[in-house]
Amino acid sequence: MLTTLAAALTLSLANTHLHTDQHPGSGLEVASDGTVYLADVARKTIWRISPEGEVAPAVTSSWTHEFHLTAGDTLVYEKEHLGYEQAPQSIWTLTADGQRTQVVAPPDDRSKFGSNAFARSESGEVFFAHRVRGEDGKWRSIIRQRAADDLDGSAVRTIAGSLEGPLYRDGPAHEATFRMILDMRLMDDGTLYLLDRDRLRMLAPDGTVSTLGPVLIDASPKNPPTRGGSESTWNRLYGLCVDSDGAAHVAYNAGRRVVCIDPDGSLKIVHTSDRGWAPLGVAFGPDGAMHISEASDRGSRLRVLRFEGDKPSVLASIPAE
Repeated sequence: MLTTLAAALTLSLANTHLHTDQHPGSGLEVASDGTVYLADVARKTIWRISPEGEVAPAVTSSWTHEFHLTAGDTLVYEKEHLGYEQAPQSIWTLTADGQRTQVVAPPDDRSKFGSNAFARSESGEVFFAHRVRGEDGKWRSIIRQRAADDLDGSAVRTIAGSLEGPLYRDGPAHEATFRMILDMRLMDDGTLYLLDRDRLRMLAPDGTVSTLGPVLIDASPKNPPTRGGSESTWNRLYGLCVDSDGAAHVAYNAGRRVVCIDPDGSLKIVHTSDRGWAPLGVAFGPDGAMHISEASDRGSRLRVLRFEGDKPSVLASIPAE
């Protein structure tokens, strides 16, 4: 399987340029049957690699950075519409048998939906981060919720986030503040894990916001792999994945490492990329094995690592090493 997977990825992605002035895609998911889904922003494609190593585009003509898999292996992905003002987005689903459906149409303004950081529940509710400038001139994120039957976004409501006070503040949902939510994961119990610029935060079902662990990025990372655009584009957190024990795994691209934050807030580095590589996505397979997608400094090379315990092995290297 490893040989065919490597060959398939090499065939499809050898010329992909993952690093652009916009942030690259962190989408990486592994379905219950071992199928791998991988975001390719440069080609506007989500790739599907079967357990037998056959590769094909699952989604094309879609500027997609993040996506999630439901319990039934339905892919839920956002699609940016660059022709619209401020690039509003839509949400689509793709079932395991290939049925593709738009479930949230591009809105007439971003307060109804317009964010890479989103999650969709099994029942169809959508949670998303929306950036707003406060009266003090500072930008902050708020978390909004859109009901499954709210087809036009007219009933979207804010469930967490204030536009007053410091950029980071824990506490009750409507008093808490968020600087810049970059990704989120919705758990079965309703907990939302959030990547907020440089730290991991959590919105509990009781409406309490807390910060888990320390600041996760470096003030001056050494040899960052991506320098296009502003510092906030490359010195930031990317992929977020939460395992069955509630431990959050975060890819810090500029720091070339993946860290694990346990529910008690303790932190450990679980992977450091080789020089010339940096992590983008993190996912767990059906056997519990962690997978990490990495991109090279040159942007056209990609590899997928699979872990047996703490030991990584290269599933694929593009081009082959």
